[in-house]
Order: sequence, then C-alpha cells, then structure tokens
Amino acid sequence: MQRDTTATGAPSFRHREIIEGQDSFDDEQRRSLRWIRIKSTLVFVASYLVLFSAMSLRPNVYDEGLVLTAATRVAAGQIPHRDFYTNYGPAQFYVLAGLFKAFGTSILVERLFDLLIKALLVTAVYAIASFYCSTSIAAGTCVVTFLWVFGVMNENCGAALTPVSLLNLIGSALILPVFRSPVPTRRMLAAGAVAGTATLFRYDTGMALFGIQACVIVIAIFSRLRGLSTRLRGVCSTLGPYLFGFVLLTLPPLIYYLSVAPVHPLIHDVFLYSIRYYHRGRNLPFPPVSLAKFDQSAIYTTIGIILISVCAATVPFRVRSHSAHNSPSALEKQRCYGLLITFGLLALGMYFKGFVRVQLSHIFLAIIPSSLLLAILVQHRSSFPRAVRVSVACLAVLFVASSIWSARLEARYLRSQTYFLGTFVKRTLLSRRSPLILT
Repeated sequence: MQRDTTATGAPSFRHREIIEGQDSFDDEQRRSLRWIRIKSTLVFVASYLVLFSAMSLRPNVYDEGLVLTAATRVAAGQIPHRDFYTNYGPAQFYVLAGLFKAFGTSILVERLFDLLIKALLVTAVYAIASFYCSTSIAAGTCVVTFLWVFGVMNENCGAALTPVSLLNLIGSALILPVFRSPVPTRRMLAAGAVAGTATLFRYDTGMALFGIQACVIVIAIFSRLRGLSTRLRGVCSTLGPYLFGFVLLTLPPLIYYLSVAPVHPLIHDVFLYSIRYYHRGRNLPFPPVSLAKFDQSAIYTTIGIILISVCAATVPFRVRSHSAHNSPSALEKQRCYGLLITFGLLALGMYFKGFVRVQLSHIFLAIIPSSLLLAILVQHRSSFPRAVRVSVACLAVLFVASSIWSARLEARYLRSQTYFLGTFVKRTLLSRRSPLILT
C-alpha cells in the first residue's frame, strides 16, 4: 500500500486553489467597492456644485415659506401640532431649527442643506446602480436622476420629499440582501431606523415605506426558504430587528410630544382635517401630454416601468426555483428578482401618494426608484422576450426625453429669472445717478 505523504491537517491542492480563488475574488470585490466610493464622491461633488450654480434665486413663498416659518417657530420653542398646524412630520423643522441655531437664521442655510440632500440623492442612485449594472448604465441613470432632481425639485426647496426619497433608497438598499441569504441583525435594525426616520419627515410616506418593506421581507423569506415552519422562523428573526429599529426612532418623539401636548391636535392635523379637506381641495385629474409640457409624460411612463418591472420579476423567480441554489446564474437571477420586487413595490406605493394631486413633484417619490428599475430592465434586457425588450426600449426613450424636457423648462425659467434680476439691479443702480456709477 502506497503511503500518503500529505501532512495531517494540511490543505489539499484543490482546497488551496479554492482558497486562492476566493481571496482573489475578495480582492477584486474590495477594489470594485473602492472605485465605486471614489466615483460616488466625484458624483456628489459635481452634483452639489452644479445644483448650487443653478439654484433658484427666488424663494418659494408657499411651500418653502411654510417650512422656514415652522423651523423658526420650533427654534423659538414652539411644538408642531400643539402650537401651529402641519400635516407633515416634525423632522424637517427640527433639523432646520438646529441648523439655524448653529449657523444663523438665513434662507441660505436652508438652501445649502437642501442642496446637500439632493446631491446625496443623485449619489445614492449612482452607487446602487453601480453595484448591479454596468458602468455606462449606472452613469446614464445618474444623469437622468440629476435631470429629474433639477427639473422637478429645483423650485421646491426645503420640501420633505427630497430627504424622504433619499431615505427610501437607503432603506430599500439595506434590505436587498435578504433575497439571497440571512441578513445580519444590525443591518435590519438600521433599515428599520431609516424607515422610522422617514416617518418623522412625512407620516404618510414613512408608514407606507414601513408596510412596503415588511411585505418585501416576507416575499424574500418565502421565496428563499422551504417549509412553513422555517419560513415563519425566518420572517420573525428578520422582521423583529426591523420593527425594533422602527419603534426605536418613532416612539421616543411620540412620548415626548404626549408629555408636552394633548393628543387631539396631532389627530386633528394628521387625520381629521386631512380626511375632510385634503382630497376635496387637491383632487386634480391626470394632466394631458403636449409638446409644450412633454415632461408630464413621465406620469404615465413611470407606471409603465413599474408594471413591467413587477411582471418581469416573476421570470427570474421561476428560473431560480428550478436551478441550483448557489450557481452563478441563480444568484444573478435572485439579485434581479430582489431589485425588481423591492424597488417595484416601493415605486408603486409612492405612486399612489400622487393620486391626490397628480403632478410631477408629487410623483417624484416614484420617479426616482423608477430610474433604478429602468436601469435593471435595460441591464437584463437580453433575458426578456422581444415584446418586453421593445417596451423597455420605448419606455427608456420616453423617460429620458421627459427628464431632458423637464430640465430644459427649468433652465429657461432660470434664464428669464436671471435676466429679470439683472435688469432690475441695473435700473436700481442707474436710478441713483451716483457719480461713481456714472463714471
């Protein structure tokens, strides 16, 4: 009998190959992550500088004025709902009040904070798209998102929609790995905390985000595990930390409010008044699409992207159930399925929010995740039937064209605004007839 000369406990040649391959894969992943961080930083800086240079010089008297007024009242010690009416969450007011106390009460402070959130939103879209799409598709998605942010939200400074949209993306990205493997407790705790923070900015969309992500978690567990008892244990172990993180962020502010104010003003502002007057005062029909307002077509292309994404998600799900669990093709289809389900349900839920007033600014919460959905559809277009590929191509053309049109309209408005301000300043200076000016 031939003696085995391999040392006891030493790894075999095949084992060493696997270890070296895994190490090289990890090194490649780290290098890719480093490049994504560097590119995301450049995207953030570029987005902030461009948005700052194109910032509207005209205050929005209604929406922005209400936010600024509420922030100054909070800084003076007043409590939302108890001392003044608001149907939104208090987070935006308290953040601005803290910034006012730190840097002075100025509209410029609010504008710089607003630009920070918008630049972070564009960066978040690019970072998520970079993880799941090619470089060109991620860059294109970033550009389209920037055009939407500039075209729709440039005049809506200080609105809670922008931080809510950012929190929606962050929270959804945190729960994406649940489709592939068990998720660490701290990650689900962070996702629940993000949903709780979103609720403090806007009650309606925050609670909708909580319900949507809970449904996504249940769908992911039931699609990944087998057996009813195993699925129930997986749902409880995953939803538990998520719920705890949500309560951890929302319960202390509620307890504080109840300690200094009665509950009736809160119920009146959030429920009673809104139920009675909100739909009656804001019930607008779907807008028509014309060449002059071609950007309004995004209201219809967005729902088309959402529906195709949700329907296309069933394809990788069916393939996954008949393929090896750890094969590369199965893992890729799991990623695609998770992305389409997570951001599809998110966009669909946020789209319903805009029904009460069908405008681009109210559909904005659905437009941003729809940009990611479109990127995923374009990335995996070769795996879809021809009819779906044609539909995706048409929707992509319309979606990109409407974003360009929206940015074009905003640029024209800023150009006319700059011309008006320049003419006004020139006439004001010349009317003084100062010898210094005349010479």
